[in-house]
Amino acid sequence: MGKQVIKRSALSALGVSAFCLSPTLLSSCSAQTSSPAAAVYRLIEAESDARGEIRLDRAALGGKYVHVTGNYQPLLFADLPKTGDSFTVWARVRGAATQLKGIAAGGAQKELKWSYGKPSSFEWVCYGRYDRTVLGSRVLVIQGAGGDTASGIDALVLASDPAFDPNAALSTVITSPVMVTVDWAKSAGTPATRFSYALNLYRGTDEKNARSAEYRANLEYMDPGIVRIHNAGKMRDSKKTREGIIDEAKHDWDRAKIKQILPLQLNQRPAVLMNIPGWPDWMDADKDGFLDRDQFDNYAKMMADLVRIVNVENRCRVRYWEITNELDGRYFTNFYAGGGSGSLKDAARPDRWDEVIEIYNKCAAAMKKVDPTIQTGGPAAARPDLHSMHERFIRGTLTNLDFFSMHAYASGNAGDSDSSVYDKAPLMGRFSHEVVEMLKRLSPDRAIPMMLGEYNISWTWQTRDPRMTNHKSGVFDALVMVSTAEAGAFSAQAWNEKDGIYGKTDDADKRRPGADVLHLFNTYLVGNRAVTTTSDEKAVVGYAVVDVTKRRRSLLLINRTSTLQTVSATLSGGTPPPETITRNQIAADGMTAKTEAMPKSGVGEWKLPPDSITLLVF
Repeated sequence: MGKQVIKRSALSALGVSAFCLSPTLLSSCSAQTSSPAAAVYRLIEAESDARGEIRLDRAALGGKYVHVTGNYQPLLFADLPKTGDSFTVWARVRGAATQLKGIAAGGAQKELKWSYGKPSSFEWVCYGRYDRTVLGSRVLVIQGAGGDTASGIDALVLASDPAFDPNAALSTVITSPVMVTVDWAKSAGTPATRFSYALNLYRGTDEKNARSAEYRANLEYMDPGIVRIHNAGKMRDSKKTREGIIDEAKHDWDRAKIKQILPLQLNQRPAVLMNIPGWPDWMDADKDGFLDRDQFDNYAKMMADLVRIVNVENRCRVRYWEITNELDGRYFTNFYAGGGSGSLKDAARPDRWDEVIEIYNKCAAAMKKVDPTIQTGGPAAARPDLHSMHERFIRGTLTNLDFFSMHAYASGNAGDSDSSVYDKAPLMGRFSHEVVEMLKRLSPDRAIPMMLGEYNISWTWQTRDPRMTNHKSGVFDALVMVSTAEAGAFSAQAWNEKDGIYGKTDDADKRRPGADVLHLFNTYLVGNRAVTTTSDEKAVVGYAVVDVTKRRRSLLLINRTSTLQTVSATLSGGTPPPETITRNQIAADGMTAKTEAMPKSGVGEWKLPPDSITLLVF
């Protein structure tokens, strides 16, 4: 299908492989001679002068792209426009590193710049801005080593305006629609609950937040079914840190602070998972990072005492207790090559994972003696992929294990492409599903739920990745919640509710897009998951839920690309759609809600902005 340009009247067929557009006037290539202020550019489709195999792909502009199999092979040649002194060069590529070269009039080639990223979906990469004297008369893009089976080039842009950005200007260029089908009458498996779309409370033991009306209002707005209270500072002295609930001088809990804070925080609508991240400093006398062997029983006694303080003395009714947090790095992966996936670094130094199993069992038994109604779980593993480690923990704790928990983050580099970050969401679903199946196999007679206890984009705060606070965080969170619900996870708990880097609200309690996403999921996407298919999940992910009690149907459409997408959705099963529907949307311009007409045919067509979620409520 040929390109279309939305917002203005469609361009007539030009019959050429290159053309120029201006934001103020969409006309012919004569726009190149207009005012220097005009954002003039030249777009060259790769298939117009193919140097490799022309392939069909609806994710490509015009539905076609060019693929080559060899390393360092030419992908596309393009002549420079006859006018203009300098140009910014962009190419839309996928699956391979690429290099820009300039070609002089005599044919000599000059290497200019490499783009080493290998985006998993088509993305615009910028090679920089160059004078005509540097570029020569033509430019060439070559493919580097290691291209994948779907690698290739879609198009090239030569922009005379240095401010031109094809991600914005060409976001409205679309190809054929993504086909989505929903059968409202057919179940896709376990229902989605408010536990499915949950949240970590990083500031949950901070007295200022516990008493803040704004903080509490934001939690009610996001409305998670369960909250995980976790902060490493919890095991510090309460006089030295605002999150601490330890009295170091007495080698005990700060009972007075717990009595003040936790009832305020816990007597709310959500269920509560209390994480115990580690042990107080005095239980690691040699400061080697490991709980001293002679402190195992004392630590278990202390954890049981915390249950007594919270559930017996203060009647907070905390049901879920998570023992330890991310000890697998210290006790397991650091002993192995390959980041934990290889053999032991030193055969004479076995890992200490069995100590974690022993600590867990001692704590769980002691805690349940105080309150037999609680559920204990762990190990809040940092690595979701090390299934042999997970299985060892499950087997060792099976009689005391009421839920299994692990964490997953997408990236440690703020420079990673959006598509590579988005790709990690279904991977988190896959890891979750593998653990769900493992738990069924190891405990066939007693169901043990699996929780994704933390997730976000960056595993280190130091990247300060802006995508964790803008609308792209909403896209990522939505992809994770969909993939984990489909995987059978009991709960997925976003990290976190409030801070400057990760939070669904900022330090001043201002809501970010991630808060809006949780609000929409917990308001409209709780119920029976309906069978949904999508023709191109690399572009748009569909997710449908039926709320029988409220007689409501909701269809979520996630555009995980940087371009506008069109969806054609066929809806079947149940009663016909109503005449009007509500459309909720989160995109770069914020969250919007409006009422619109629904086609009576049962087939709806919707345009989705780049990097957005659209929720249609029937």
